[in-house]
Amino acid sequence: MLTKPQIILLQTARRQVPQLRDDAPWRMALRNIARVSSAKDLNNRSFENMLAFLEEMGFCDQSKRPDHYRRKVAARGHEVSDEQLYKMGALAQAAGLDLDGFCRRMSCGRTDDPGRLEPFEAYNVIEALKAIVDRKESVPEGGKVAAAPRQGSPGGTVAAAATEGLYSRNQVLETRN
Repeated sequence: MLTKPQIILLQTARRQVPQLRDDAPWRMALRNIARVSSAKDLNNRSFENMLAFLEEMGFCDQSKRPDHYRRKVAARGHEVSDEQLYKMGALAQAAGLDLDGFCRRMSCGRTDDPGRLEPFEAYNVIEALKAIVDRKESVPEGGKVAAAPRQGSPGGTVAAAATEGLYSRNQVLETRN
């Protein structure tokens, strides 16, 4: 869902394109490009698609380059964003890992440069690093983690049940007879 400033920008852009000032051509463009019936139904990705289309039709945002949204849409899916690069660096530092080696491993040896990852690979690297950092933060100071209880064992772990005498040899033999 778009924010109010995004909707205002979209409507301003629409007014700058003479072919889309009427409602029917505007609705047709929304249906064909974004697959929605109203501008309020746009998400951020389709919002950028619409602005790229409007730039192609003559819209010019004075605060940005004349081809800002067209370049953004064209680069989508091909480049890692600056936010992803920053996040990978911060998480790798928090995890205490070599980011280059981790990128090489996550890209199956294709690249060790975080900037040359595909966006989906960068997403996978970020999620993996988040999981590593979460695991490191959940380990107590001594570095030992208690074993999780097994399902179905009455005393928690099997080792705990054996030390409590719940599974003695005599009990097992009695249940078999």
